[in-house]
Amino acid sequence: MNEEQTKVIRENAEKVYKDSQVEINGRVYKMTRINHDKRKKIFFLMSKGALESEEGFEKVENLICDLVTYQDSLISKAPNHFADYPEDYIQFIFAMTMGFSYPFLDGGIFG
Repeated sequence: MNEEQTKVIRENAEKVYKDSQVEINGRVYKMTRINHDKRKKIFFLMSKGALESEEGFEKVENLICDLVTYQDSLISKAPNHFADYPEDYIQFIFAMTMGFSYPFLDGGIFG
């Protein structure tokens, strides 16, 4: 990853973190408050390559969907949400993973 790509990723992650939300295809996804242990778990799963296996991906997805709302309802309570909006899925997972992990990344690879 070159310096410009890193800068863009950092800026996007920071925006999601500071705004506690992301807009994807006109839909606003809002992050709920998260404690350190859950943030650490998301970061750990992401950093150990969990996104490279179906099982790992599902762990990250389930954890994130328990922490994000759409129209004031948790994503995890709407099991068909991504069946209805499949075009949001990859951007959602990436944005929320980076947004929740941003406090760790700000002093590290982005610092």
